[in-house]
Amino acid sequence: MLNAFTEDILCPSCYKFNEFDGEEWKNLLEDAMQEAPKMQIGEGQPSTIMRGQYTYQLMYGRQEPRCAKCKTNIDVSKIEEYSAKGKVTCSKCSTEIFVRKSDELIAENFSNVKYLLGEDDDQLRKNPEPGKLPTSAKPVLFTCPSCAGNLEIDGTDRMVSCKFCDSQIYLPDDLWLRLHPVKEVSRWYMLVDENALPPAGKMPEWYYLSDMIADKDGNIYFATANDGENDFMVWSLDKNLNARWIRKDIKFHYEDTRLEIAADGNIYIYNPKRHSLVKISSKDGSPMQKIEGSKDRKKLNMKGCKRLVAYPDGTLLANINHVFARFNEDGERVKLWETKKFGLLSAG
Repeated sequence: MLNAFTEDILCPSCYKFNEFDGEEWKNLLEDAMQEAPKMQIGEGQPSTIMRGQYTYQLMYGRQEPRCAKCKTNIDVSKIEEYSAKGKVTCSKCSTEIFVRKSDELIAENFSNVKYLLGEDDDQLRKNPEPGKLPTSAKPVLFTCPSCAGNLEIDGTDRMVSCKFCDSQIYLPDDLWLRLHPVKEVSRWYMLVDENALPPAGKMPEWYYLSDMIADKDGNIYFATANDGENDFMVWSLDKNLNARWIRKDIKFHYEDTRLEIAADGNIYIYNPKRHSLVKISSKDGSPMQKIEGSKDRKKLNMKGCKRLVAYPDGTLLANINHVFARFNEDGERVKLWETKKFGLLSAG
């Protein structure tokens, strides 16, 4: 049972350690990490993976972290506070839930995973001991069958000595199982930053290239998608080809989406199937402005726009349905040229 992201798993049956290195984890979870962000909240699916001597069965999906016992959601806005403590206490049933930041093993293979919640912390011990009680176990009282003395049993050894009569007592099966309950597969969570940069020296993965442009400082901006289904992203490299930022939360379809550098150095994004024009920051890709399309012919409507050019004075020259039109930065129609009032210059 892989109830934690760790390199060593102790088999509860034979007490043999099984090694799961970074490559094994990556092959196991890579597809899930690509598919889960595209799912709806609460959606999940099973998967069976055969690799070498192992056959893995897993369930993955997209879900808000919650308490395994009472299903109460965890407030992830306080994740820094929880990770500093190493746990969060369920607000409803008071169950303690293990929380930690991603370690080196995780960061090297999944750089967008920032925190983990709900793992079995017993599986994360550096040197777990066979038969050792889990942290959730508590000592119990047991009556000595010889003298009826009350003994506190902690479960570290199945053969115990009575402190009252020195009898050797072999703990019965039902008591031993209470102290060492059979482990079950449990759900745990990885908190993902979808805009996290890839590891140093690597670029974001993509298949479809919508557009690419460069600014005067040598920074390059890309609009791409990987499989074309809800995974459009805009990202930037510096002149030395180091990743600067990634934005996967900009909702555009990759087909025909174009980029243009604005007069102020930021980035316009547009698509001929959309009415609006979006501006994002060239520094970090954060949204700055959205001009909604208007039915008013004196205002901007980007539907049908095949090409957009930003002028140094801030105005925008657009080719919309084979007609040229110029707008200011607020989307208001302005003179196409000095000799034209609102003139439309047709392609013929």
